[in-house]
Amino acid sequence: MRLMVCVFVSVLSQLLTACGQADVRVRMMEPEQATALYQVQASETPDAKNQLYYEHTPTGIFFLYPSDWQIDEARDRISLYRDDVQFIVEYVRRIPDEVEIKSDVQSSEQHMQVGTVHLFGQSQPVYLDESRQRLHYTSPIATDDSNSTTYIPFGVSNIYFSIYLETEQSSISEELRQVSDTVVESLSFTWLMTRPQPQQMLNWQLYQDDETTLQFYHHPDWTVERTSSAIHISDNQMRLTLLLDDHLSGLPAGDLQKGDPSHIWISEQAIARVNLMLDDKIKAIYYGQPGMVFAVGDYQIIALLEDVSRTTYDSINLPTETLFDWLLTTLEA
Repeated sequence: MRLMVCVFVSVLSQLLTACGQADVRVRMMEPEQATALYQVQASETPDAKNQLYYEHTPTGIFFLYPSDWQIDEARDRISLYRDDVQFIVEYVRRIPDEVEIKSDVQSSEQHMQVGTVHLFGQSQPVYLDESRQRLHYTSPIATDDSNSTTYIPFGVSNIYFSIYLETEQSSISEELRQVSDTVVESLSFTWLMTRPQPQQMLNWQLYQDDETTLQFYHHPDWTVERTSSAIHISDNQMRLTLLLDDHLSGLPAGDLQKGDPSHIWISEQAIARVNLMLDDKIKAIYYGQPGMVFAVGDYQIIALLEDVSRTTYDSINLPTETLFDWLLTTLEA
């Protein structure tokens, strides 16, 4: 089962508000359910906002788009178009060392920042190239060939891509900009848990660690405990532990299996999500292989989710979907 976290905002927000502490057991929208709801394969029935759902099987990219626009797939490119307007996602799948990544805009005179959008729930600058009437949602491509995939400015796992909107019109209208922004903010990957939109965490509280620069958002009913070597966040049933200067002492009984979703977006990294399984029950969830550290700013962290309800080990079965994943997507330094 694959999760769609960032798309179906209103339904999930209502569930979170209504359920309170029980919201950790809310089942989030799955692509199979979305397919039935939006009749994706037929691409004929829009939702209440006149949008259709699109999923790109080779990469797992998905987004919502206006029902009066058309989709075209080509090698290394997804095009969404209407009349003289194109919304384009260029992508390439490579190992990191094979891709040139630059985050700086090459010409401040040619490319003017005109705002921000939430890409994977995190703020991303938007640049306007007036000479081409093009909006860049990732850093502008700095090559003579604007269609080149030798320079792809944004990477998630082994997929690198650029996103931009271009038009033959004399200017990009505010209405067109809003349509394009909405597509960008719905974009994610079926295998990746990403940071929720701000309105999905309206009541969440910010925790700022006194001993480090680490911070994250958590559910208001959860408790946060700081020890000399870790930060523990608990809802009295489960506990997320962030080890800061310690290591795992060993693993309980069970086998390691790929989680679902298989990765989580933490501090601009796609971190593997691994379940410890025994008798088809999830006994613990590790973020990265058990004992693996990942960087958040200047800090090296080990993260794991455990059951703390004092039940017997045989009875432990953590939920596949958990809001602790959301917490981790907000972790930063």
